[in-house]
Amino acid sequence: AWYSIKTRETIVEANSNREKIAKLKIGMTQEEVLQIIGSPYKTEAYSTSNKGSIFLLYRTEGWNATTWPPQQDTDSQFTPLCFEDNKLVGWGRNFYVEKKKSYEIEIKK
Repeated sequence: AWYSIKTRETIVEANSNREKIAKLKIGMTQEEVLQIIGSPYKTEAYSTSNKGSIFLLYRTEGWNATTWPPQQDTDSQFTPLCFEDNKLVGWGRNFYVEKKKSYEIEIKK
């Protein structure tokens, strides 16, 4: 019941977000991106003395309708968008992993 409703909701959200992410361009401001795709599921920010990055994470994979017990959200279901100096500099899981390594942060799998 609730699981099948939530599964459908996450799939619809993921499909919509993937379509919107396809419209993004490197160099867009954070405000321009938010106008296209809306509010993120969650955010993360990292900084050192000479640089900082803000990540907005959007669902791009829905829950799997064939698993039991119900699947919880996993990091791989979200696409991170990275901003530096208020400009979009990259997105995607691989970009995120490499960028976080530059901050010497351990990645949870």
